[in-house]
Amino acid sequence: MALSWVFKKQLKIFIFLAVILFAIVGGVIYYFRPAPSCFDNKLNQNEERIDCGGECEACVIDPKNLIVSWARPFEVTPGIYDAAALIENPNLYYGSQEIEYTFLLYSDNVLIASKDGKTFLNPREKFMIFESGILTKERVATRATIEIKEVKWKKFDKERANILVSSKTFDNAPNGLVKVVLRNQTLFSIKNVFVAVILNDSAGNAIGVSTSKINEISAEMTKDVYFTWRSPIQLASSTEVYLRTNLTE
Repeated sequence: MALSWVFKKQLKIFIFLAVILFAIVGGVIYYFRPAPSCFDNKLNQNEERIDCGGECEACVIDPKNLIVSWARPFEVTPGIYDAAALIENPNLYYGSQEIEYTFLLYSDNVLIASKDGKTFLNPREKFMIFESGILTKERVATRATIEIKEVKWKKFDKERANILVSSKTFDNAPNGLVKVVLRNQTLFSIKNVFVAVILNDSAGNAIGVSTSKINEISAEMTKDVYFTWRSPIQLASSTEVYLRTNLTE
């Protein structure tokens, strides 16, 4: 049966109102939808990948793993140890504002102590991680390992501080003593310089380590830094110095 004129008019009005209602609802949803961000797990604002590149931070693509050259315990007094590890970040541009790690000390294969710590991670850098005052309850630590938790990589391109190690000397009397002379080769002050020293035997094995933090080296000035040990280190034949400033801030 043919539709009546009244029904046709009512149907048109219903369709018209439905279109208006859908338009209003759609507009409200569009207006109040969350704005695109770099943390929404969506590829929605010209990013190279989800939440990186474009308007967001640079993407980190296939970062290389950190390299642990060695990790060792160093007895301070019976039952108290320092622990150190020489680490290399081979990535040219990738680092992290903070990494977490744990030193594990063993007597043979028995875990006897551990200590957690945090540090920053600069791109393309070899550096020493150091923790002091690890208690072993008079048990003898024969080896150490370091476990580094998952790194949250970011891209950094800040220039490295131009500091020269102008000299380094080792004196074994009466106790172990290293003097390092640093020179700031820039026209501005450099703050918060971390210095690590490693004493090696003739085979290149670390037999003594120490660290220090220099608050500031004035422009075009030198700074003497001293490292001491409780007792002579008879077999030391070479000295390594590693400098760091935080390039991730």
